[in-house]
Amino acid sequence: LEKNNSQILSITTAPLCAYIVLRSRTITRVYARLLVLLLAGSTGVDVFTQWVLDPVFLLPIMCIFRNSPLLNIPVSAGVCVGLLQSMIALGGPLYFSLFIYRHQV
Repeated sequence: LEKNNSQILSITTAPLCAYIVLRSRTITRVYARLLVLLLAGSTGVDVFTQWVLDPVFLLPIMCIFRNSPLLNIPVSAGVCVGLLQSMIALGGPLYFSLFIYRHQV
């Protein structure tokens, strides 16, 4: 139950964080947009994990079956785990671009 509450909290506070980042005058527009894109990606992973997969982080069990997802999309658990891993992997280039942009001369 605590895991579900933390994911719901992260999903609901994401728009507030995006608003604060976009209205900040201390960072550039490009950097702010990259941060918001990273925030949207991580929130997408939270939504996918919370609603499409079971909200349980036992990956060997999730690879075998889905017990009670909130959105019952007719795909296998293996496809869902593959999609989740792809969504997480998309964060890597974003982190790298944020690092490069912030540390350029």
